[in-house]
Amino acid sequence: MCGYCIEKYVFYFIESSRAQATVELEDDLIWLYGYLKECEDLVDIISKIKTFANFQEVIDIVFYRLFDEFITNGYNKQMYDYIKSAFNNDSIKNFFDKNNECHEYSIWNELGNQDIYEDKKCWDALMLSNQNFTTKSVEILEMYRDWWLFGKNKQVSDPNQRMEKTGIMDPIDNTTPRDWKRFYSIFPDVFFSLSILLKYQPNSDVIRHIALNNPYNTPDFLGYDLWLQRKAFDFCVKAEGIGFIVNSLYKIRFELIIYILLKRSFEVSELKILKKAIENEENQFPGEEPYFGTDRHSVLKLINQLIDQPDQAPIYTEK
Repeated sequence: MCGYCIEKYVFYFIESSRAQATVELEDDLIWLYGYLKECEDLVDIISKIKTFANFQEVIDIVFYRLFDEFITNGYNKQMYDYIKSAFNNDSIKNFFDKNNECHEYSIWNELGNQDIYEDKKCWDALMLSNQNFTTKSVEILEMYRDWWLFGKNKQVSDPNQRMEKTGIMDPIDNTTPRDWKRFYSIFPDVFFSLSILLKYQPNSDVIRHIALNNPYNTPDFLGYDLWLQRKAFDFCVKAEGIGFIVNSLYKIRFELIIYILLKRSFEVSELKILKKAIENEENQFPGEEPYFGTDRHSVLKLINQLIDQPDQAPIYTEK
């Protein structure tokens, strides 16, 4: 299994949340990461999972969501205090120590200062320098795009050599340990940079590039790169409507289309446009490759459901 496989696990959580149905939450790291990435109310989901045995392990994702919340909606002391109370002191210390160890970009010099979360004045002063942040954020995201999505300067790990040596063919290992280490080291800067551009420079081309380009190599189980792609894709569809999907249809994984159909509401007229475009598209979609494992029939089935039952929350069941 890989990040593409795990990504599908969150569909049930999204559709249940939209239908306001009770979700039986599971104390499993993969599920916890999914809940925290996709929940609409961060404090609410933390209140439900904070007693789980694995909860202390997900502090990274909680702070990434906190960055995004502060940037998008402004400083929220109540949210920060609640998050701080949910984690033990060692978890918080380890999070900041780990991320302060090695960073390529100066943005973390600001994010790693705990004072900005404790004091509204500190956070507001940081955001007043957003012009400097937008310039740096474009640079960071263009680096991420070129390296992680386009494969420029990525190390190569030959799968045939690994197979001969170990007898194991794991596509996640196509990315070398050095590059995985770098990916997780820079991810806080990358995530923060995307949030900055969504807020202050929403027409930036690099947002669209992240939305429409899959990782160069196979994502691992945590799927941070796919989360970043979903975040950018969701923003573009909200900003530009169904036309964003139709105009770039041949580039888009079917999982992304299913994701957005489960997450957002669309007019029946928009859904009919999307349906026609998928039916008439002669090129192979990324989602039709055996590696990804979702075909256009699954998407059309969901679209038909939404057209036929526009007042009901969608349910996606992959065959």
